[in-house]
Amino acid sequence: MELDERTMLGIVRISERFKKECSALFSAVGLTFSQYNVLRILDVAPDGRMAITDVGRRMLVSGANMTGVAKRLERNGLITRQASMTDERVKYLRINSAGRQVLKDVQVVQSACCSSFLSAFSDEEKQSLFDTVVTILKSRSIEPG
Repeated sequence: MELDERTMLGIVRISERFKKECSALFSAVGLTFSQYNVLRILDVAPDGRMAITDVGRRMLVSGANMTGVAKRLERNGLITRQASMTDERVKYLRINSAGRQVLKDVQVVQSACCSSFLSAFSDEEKQSLFDTVVTILKSRSIEPG
């Protein structure tokens, strides 16, 4: 196997393991990994609001999948969905106080999960790794955030 392939497969394996371990933590508060990601994206969005298509683009998720995730988050009272005033085809998602509280509730365990994957690295090494990941994402026209 070539170095490029081994490297990419390693990244995928790390990602899948991280997703699996975090998903177990999120399930304690009734969230899936995707639902957590939507809440995190909305939490840092201006006014806690973003078009559903933009959220899906950031997550690399299809529109149909985003609709299902958004409906479940809305049903659980963590976000609201709103139609655009100017274009009825555009739907906006907005995190509410309950959604922000859920993020606070999982913050400590999420942080611990992240740290467990990177505990062997110094802050400088983590920054270097992050910079490398951003470079890869940008080279593929993928938003790093």
